[in-house]
Amino acid sequence: AASDVYKRQPRCTHTGKSLEGSGGEPFFEETERRESEDIIESITDAARTVSDKVFSGMGGVILHGRKAVMWHRRFTLEELQILPIHVLELVGSLTGIHLVRYFKRWAGLEVGGPTRCLERIDNMSVVDAIGKGRAKDIRLAQLLSLRDKSLEDQKLTSEAAWIWTKSVEQLGDDMSRGAFDIVRETLEGRGFEEIVHWDLGGEQEELIPDILELRAHLFKLSKEHEAMKNAEHVLPPRWGKASRCLLYTSPSPRDVEESR
Repeated sequence: AASDVYKRQPRCTHTGKSLEGSGGEPFFEETERRESEDIIESITDAARTVSDKVFSGMGGVILHGRKAVMWHRRFTLEELQILPIHVLELVGSLTGIHLVRYFKRWAGLEVGGPTRCLERIDNMSVVDAIGKGRAKDIRLAQLLSLRDKSLEDQKLTSEAAWIWTKSVEQLGDDMSRGAFDIVRETLEGRGFEEIVHWDLGGEQEELIPDILELRAHLFKLSKEHEAMKNAEHVLPPRWGKASRCLLYTSPSPRDVEESR
């Protein structure tokens, strides 16, 4: 039911303080802050249930002032089988950043502004990778590079922060699971006056051609990643882990005699 979203323990994503019993006022303070400070907020998430009978996808909301874009894209079964959740989460973050340019155009915002984007992601490993700007996982490293390029192209600065999955503000979770009516009702209840919904697997697919083309590359990297992991397990136990060593032997007495 739509009321289920209000049963979560609300928490302000900007201050981290509890919003329970606040009557929603801190949310409106956040909305006014975004508008006054000229900030765009992107809240994203990804859901991964390997089944074609359950809705699993990536989704989120992009917010500024009283305008909101809801967006989602359902994952294919192949994507769910091959790509792990932390990779899908970062693809969602990258997609949210990529869509900011189209949000600005739709919202009638001036060219060049706003230049700040607050990202809210409920996967701590992804937030940590974004903060450090690097990752050991080659798939994350590639996605971080593309994310940085998108930010540079749009002249955006980004601040990524963790958001609790059960936070009342984590609308990305609902979008990634197909609960679109709940998200729209929640946004309307919080005073958003203009709301649109972009289906990136349908009519608005043309907005993300680069990200769709990225799938084949991620599949290849994932298969290579798994092959390397499996190769470690086929080594005979007696070999253990390979390590480098320098073997030094002193000359034999015969070698010393012959060298005289």
